[in-house]
Amino acid sequence: MTIVGRKLLTEFTKKHADVRSKLKTWLKDAEEANWKSHHDIKDLYPKASIKGTKENVVIFNIGKKYRLEAKVDFDVGVLVVSRIDTYSDYEKWS
Repeated sequence: MTIVGRKLLTEFTKKHADVRSKLKTWLKDAEEANWKSHHDIKDLYPKASIKGTKENVVIFNIGKKYRLEAKVDFDVGVLVVSRIDTYSDYEKWS
């Protein structure tokens, strides 16, 4: 997958250094992935949540404290990171 939104992740890790290694692993997994459906994502990340099947929005758990929201375009192989935050702040997302 091509990952869009790396700057957002870099900025986030400046404030939350403890997530850096987990996020690095997630990025490597996502870059190497050839996801064609939500099922493919769930095979690798069973705890990922599918927020919108038409919009292809996926919420990934990054470690035990963070959540990352991304929109996936399966047809062209692009994953766009929309936001990342702590679990408690995730509850405030609308």
